[in-house]
Amino acid sequence: MNSQLIPFSFENKFKVRTILIDSEPWFIARDTGTVLDISDVKSTLRSFPESEKGVHTMHTPGGDQQMLIVNEPGLYRLIFQSRKPEAERFKTWVFTEVLPQIRKTGSYGVNAGELKALRESLMLAKSERDTYKRLWLEERKTVLRFEKRAFLTWEDKREILTLLINNYPLSKIQRITKKSYDRIKSFRDELIAMNDEELERFHTRIKAVGREAAQGHEGGAV
Repeated sequence: MNSQLIPFSFENKFKVRTILIDSEPWFIARDTGTVLDISDVKSTLRSFPESEKGVHTMHTPGGDQQMLIVNEPGLYRLIFQSRKPEAERFKTWVFTEVLPQIRKTGSYGVNAGELKALRESLMLAKSERDTYKRLWLEERKTVLRFEKRAFLTWEDKREILTLLINNYPLSKIQRITKKSYDRIKSFRDELIAMNDEELERFHTRIKAVGREAAQGHEGGAV
């Protein structure tokens, strides 16, 4: 496997090392655990799916070291297990600065693996419909309170999509995003109804939103 170590500094306090493995970004789990105040990252990762974690051999002056690593879904799962106030800032920094910068020199197209993972996650979402029907009916009673937050921007869709891919239930997505449960459910159902061609076009648009957000952040920096 091809790998390249890329170091970053979060808020000029924390070293965060990333690795490109076969053109996909992975993160050194120990570094992210330090930022998120997760003391025993190794134990935390035991419950993670195998597809979201791995081991990377790092060459150092003292010899080879085995480092635990996580990919983007694994990183997102770590972030949402942290109670540290910096977790939200760290998430924003990673997804608006780090990942776009890593991909500036590489391709950022939709690949078959990403589409397969997205399709599988959406298929799992279908089974939630009956489970959360009662919650949806309760939400209908208070939907007017969320009227101003009902419309989903592309940035909103990007965040919700990432949570859906990581199998977060709709009720938790509502708490995280502060968006209407009814609107989130409607968006989820739209995704489920898409065919592969429509899903690929949508996924490409979502990735473009991430790049545009990163460019806007850079343009607004002083």
